[in-house]
Amino acid sequence: MTTDNVSATPTRADERWLVPLHKLAFGVFGPPGSGKSTIPRTLPGRGFVLNTLPAEVGAPIVLASAQDRIHICSISQWGQLGPVLKQLELGRRLETCPVCREALPVREGKGPGVDWFALDSFTGLGVLARKRALGERAARGINADPALMSIRDWGNMGGFLYEALVQLLGIPLLKLLIAQERPWEEQGNKIGPDTRPPVIGFLCQSVNGMGRLYSAPVGGGVMERRMRVMEHPLYMTKWQLDSSRWEGWPNIIRNPDLGKIIRYAYGPAGRFPPPDGVDEVVEAAADSNAGMQALEIAEDEIS
Repeated sequence: MTTDNVSATPTRADERWLVPLHKLAFGVFGPPGSGKSTIPRTLPGRGFVLNTLPAEVGAPIVLASAQDRIHICSISQWGQLGPVLKQLELGRRLETCPVCREALPVREGKGPGVDWFALDSFTGLGVLARKRALGERAARGINADPALMSIRDWGNMGGFLYEALVQLLGIPLLKLLIAQERPWEEQGNKIGPDTRPPVIGFLCQSVNGMGRLYSAPVGGGVMERRMRVMEHPLYMTKWQLDSSRWEGWPNIIRNPDLGKIIRYAYGPAGRFPPPDGVDEVVEAAADSNAGMQALEIAEDEIS
């Protein structure tokens, strides 16, 4: 692995990663069009993307040109999830897709397999969990309006998602969980990943980093992709870092590249440069306005 800013005389300790890659897990959330389905492309190596959105949107479209190294597996029913998660327990030894049975991407000098896993999206997984909850209600002989969820239905849905999250976090690969965003009244109206209340706290606590993707104007009609990675009063964002990595670490990252971000945050000391960031003071007004607009929308929906 080559990079600029390589230590001239690295010690054995300098060559160690702070955390093995297969134990790392990250989450990203954001509004539509912020680059959530595209960001897995920035992870190096061979990837497995589990798509829970309609096959005509999201990863199958925006990652189409990277399918030589990224396999996209689309599911439309909750029952398809179990076999996928079971096979992903093989980690790098997984050779074929458990749904379509296609061989996974081959790296030069190696056989088929994967280096990382991404779920696009956890919000879409919630839709499948809802369908399962309603299906089980119908199986009990309860013929109710499918648009109406009972307290028991919502509880079952949250339980399904919680169990799935436990399994996802146990996959022995680097993991990326993608979600839409929503304001959370239970979290002081902070904006965070769109999922169910029993899951949101566990999700945010169980990942090494949770970033919010968004776009910002940079002049000339050009929009730039950005990711907030540090704690903020309006957003449920965080990033776990060793104190030795704080210097140069920005609150907001420009044109986020997850491969470069992970290498600096957890790779060998002194070998990788920090990601390019944005001045927090310059960004504060835009963030505040966006956050207040989201809160006003949420208050209108509640009323």
